[in-house]
Amino acid sequence: MTTRYQRERLIRLDQVDDVFSNLACQGWTVFRRRAMPADLPSAVRVCVSAYLEMARDPSAGEINAATRVLYRRLVKAIKANDWDAAAVALEKVPEPIRAKLDRLTPGGIPTPIQIRDPEHGIERAKELLGCCVAGAEIVPGRKRPNDQRSRPTVKLLPRFKQARGFPRQEAERLLVRSLAEYYRSLHGGDFPRSCAHDGSKDRSPFERLVGQVLQGCGASRVSTLKLVRRALDEMRYAEIPPIGAG
Repeated sequence: MTTRYQRERLIRLDQVDDVFSNLACQGWTVFRRRAMPADLPSAVRVCVSAYLEMARDPSAGEINAATRVLYRRLVKAIKANDWDAAAVALEKVPEPIRAKLDRLTPGGIPTPIQIRDPEHGIERAKELLGCCVAGAEIVPGRKRPNDQRSRPTVKLLPRFKQARGFPRQEAERLLVRSLAEYYRSLHGGDFPRSCAHDGSKDRSPFERLVGQVLQGCGASRVSTLKLVRRALDEMRYAEIPPIGAG
């Protein structure tokens, strides 16, 4: 999955048309011995937009870490009947995580404005409290000698039990696969050449294209050669008919 460090450096969706304009793409020597296809800029923009949308999606681990803090603050605010503190707790959650929680929750999560409502704010804060425990466990408080219990807490699941979001670099592999399908549409279904497979020391036109697109997106610390090899291997393997078929 794209890391938080990488996501912070990606271009915005509203910058795609400017960064990958027709004029900017004219200088790309991506297809050896042939002119650049007329629809290449538009195809690249579609692929890049899908990549940016997927790459900006926070992982479940990031969501769990943020909601654990939110849960503690909400419990404290609800106990004090302080709807403003509950709204402030939600406002401190990073916007991408709030947006993801809103999409994951049926009907969406309450907004800070709704939580600040003096009449129904605390009820909405309690609704939000229930949204914080997805992907985590509620640990009952310890029983005290007077038969009362301490306040329950939220415990993150171990990393191997968490839904950590998309596999590592899945967004980048999506970009390569979509660009490869466009390449194949121009070459009779043939796969792009990869220097990792044929031993060539020079990058293939397709590898140069992927590298230039990633650079334009602001993606950093991505090994283009390894990424292309892995994505193309996956595509080839998916098209191998099962043993005994046909």
